[in-house]
Parts: sequence; C-alpha cells; structure tokens
Amino acid sequence: MSCIGSWLCCLRGGHKDAELHRILKDVEVVAIDQHLGRAAGELLGKTGMSSQHDSLEALLAVVAMAQARPVILLTRDPRDLEKLTEEPDRPKHERIAVVSV
Repeated sequence: MSCIGSWLCCLRGGHKDAELHRILKDVEVVAIDQHLGRAAGELLGKTGMSSQHDSLEALLAVVAMAQARPVILLTRDPRDLEKLTEEPDRPKHERIAVVSV
C-alpha cells in the first residue's frame, strides 16, 4: 500500500495491501466519472479554489454532497472542505458535518 497523506491510498498487489483490503470491505467505493469530475470543476470555479490539492478535495466534496443525510466528512483539512461543502440553502441539521481528525 502506498499512501499520499492518510486518505489517498493505492493498491500495489503485494502483502502490504492486506490492511487496505480489510478497510475497503466496509467502504462503498465511488467511481469518479465525467459527471463527478465536471461537478468538482464547477465547484472549484464557484469557490475560487484551484490547486491540485483543491481538485481532490472538490471530488470528495461532490461525492459527500450526493449522499443521503446525515453525512460526516472526516479530514485533516477542515477549512477547505467546509468551504467546498457549504450549502447555505439547506437546513442546518441536513448540512455536511466536517470533522477534523
């Protein structure tokens, strides 16, 4: 397993993949398609964010916003994800909770 930060991991086909496979069996994996990519790009434009790091966070945000509520998003960078998942038109109890870990 190779990790960038603590949330983006890659399967490498070796014995180190066992831990990631154990975690993934309980996680819904969402394929990133053209629709999600476009939505993430539009979100970046709306928020004025633009770095490569922001692009990955925007993908996480659009996937999180598409989920049935309640949603809790765990991150080491709550400031950016709070900005990306802001939904002022939604009732406060239905908004995404961004939690720092």
